[in-house]
Amino acid sequence: MSAQTHIINQVVLDVETGQLADVSSLQQEISQLLWQKAAPQMENLFDQLIDPNAVVSLEQLVLTLPQLAPHDLSADFVPALINALHSTLRDFLAGYAADGLVSARNVQSSIVADWEMFLYFLDYGRLPWWNPATSWQNWIGRWQTALQDKSQEQTSLRTLLASSPVAVERLIGQFSVSFRHQLLLQLQPTWGQVQEQFDQAHQLMQSLALDSTTVQSLDHQAWHLVLTALGQVHPQESLPHTVWRDWLQFLVDGLHQDRVWPSVRESFSEESFSEELSIDTDMEGLRELSQGEGQQDRAGPLPLSGESLVIRQLRRVMMTWSDGVRWLTALDQITLPLVLPYPTVEPRSSIAPTISEANPLANGDHFTIASQPRPESLVTGGTRLSPDEATAGIYLNQAGIVLLHPFLPPYFEAVGLLANRQFKDVACQQLAIYLLHYLATKATDPPEYELVLPKLLCGCPLDTPVVPPALPAMALEEAENLLQATIDYWQALKSTQPDGLREGFLQREGKLTRSNESTWKLQVEQRSIDILLSRLPWNITMVKLPWMDDLLTVEWG
Repeated sequence: MSAQTHIINQVVLDVETGQLADVSSLQQEISQLLWQKAAPQMENLFDQLIDPNAVVSLEQLVLTLPQLAPHDLSADFVPALINALHSTLRDFLAGYAADGLVSARNVQSSIVADWEMFLYFLDYGRLPWWNPATSWQNWIGRWQTALQDKSQEQTSLRTLLASSPVAVERLIGQFSVSFRHQLLLQLQPTWGQVQEQFDQAHQLMQSLALDSTTVQSLDHQAWHLVLTALGQVHPQESLPHTVWRDWLQFLVDGLHQDRVWPSVRESFSEESFSEELSIDTDMEGLRELSQGEGQQDRAGPLPLSGESLVIRQLRRVMMTWSDGVRWLTALDQITLPLVLPYPTVEPRSSIAPTISEANPLANGDHFTIASQPRPESLVTGGTRLSPDEATAGIYLNQAGIVLLHPFLPPYFEAVGLLANRQFKDVACQQLAIYLLHYLATKATDPPEYELVLPKLLCGCPLDTPVVPPALPAMALEEAENLLQATIDYWQALKSTQPDGLREGFLQREGKLTRSNESTWKLQVEQRSIDILLSRLPWNITMVKLPWMDDLLTVEWG
């Protein structure tokens, strides 16, 4: 078996037969000769002519065979085809391609081809049809190797990150932290301190006892700022000081004052609080505003906003770092929200029992920061296709999942993802996408390029970035029940198990093409077992679920 991968998208045979009557038999004979006898020889020829470290892509290769006698076809067709292919491809590789025979010459090193695949994935969330089939982990390894190559493609990556928030989101959502740090060091060696700065940002969040959801949101925002900056600076420039300033601003702006203020207030003793207040010149305006509220009898310190107290907590931590000046400078540059009236400070004895007399930030109490801003409505609208996809379509591996469409609304309702037959929010929509893939494959953490059809069936534009969620055990159990219900209704399957349904029907290759702005066409690979589809008790030729804007038409076989 060849160690190289050779992919042919489409073969068109144009045969001039004269007065031959039995055209159907001729067509069948030539097709069998092509795929059973010629294909293995073509593979050997490609192995001989193509450097294993190169990637050659041709949009079209036109071969003209000599006249062949019908009675000698079985003996002469394959040698004539291989000779014509060898001659044309050899001349092309030598740089002597004849006009009209070869179009779109494209010879690349494997490193450059892997770069192209990486940029394509970041841009669209898919892989082109000509990608060699390999696992996600293999792609990660190949892209890590490609990153070490100081090629022009690094400039292309910078340009993409600077211009496409979608690509930035995909790089964060689909790739590990270690991969992202490697990317930063390869493209921006002067940013060697960034990993330490991320560690310091986590120390700041830890000092505020943020819950895990908030930490994840803030970490995501930090990466978004850093990767966007990567696309905007010269390779020798330092990380812009505005990155961490903007991150600190995001932290402060997102605080929920009504919960944060009492928690942070409790983290200071009255003496240390008053002392810090007196020496913080940037808080003078707040002191004056607070004193203007009137000299009322109070047992606690001057009433300041929750954000003000968070600033103090952050400053405390920063002052313990040897390089804390940079952080303190960024902290001084943020805009502190002034929200009046300030929260009322109650005497310690009357504070609600949920606020511990001890430091709540040290004993597990939490407050929450608003998560990264999301659109008010679900992600809808058109899908951006690459030029290749617009022409050749998108190739899929789980096309048979359309069989399950009648069962999807009750399934998503049962697992709590719907309200009024629509997804409750973006998180529910994305969870549904991953659950659909689980239904077809039983895999819980697929790469995004495997989610094309699940996105479409969940009403999500195909190039929208997704983040792998944790799949609830209850939802996985209900998924198995859904497959069993499908088998029960489709009585022709008899005693088939859910995994048998997956392997027999759901895991089918297919091609998705856009017919117009609101209609897609799915063509599903045919197998002999498809005779059972004649006894399918529901229709699969058209699919439009309640949350879908586009219609999906299906051609099975």
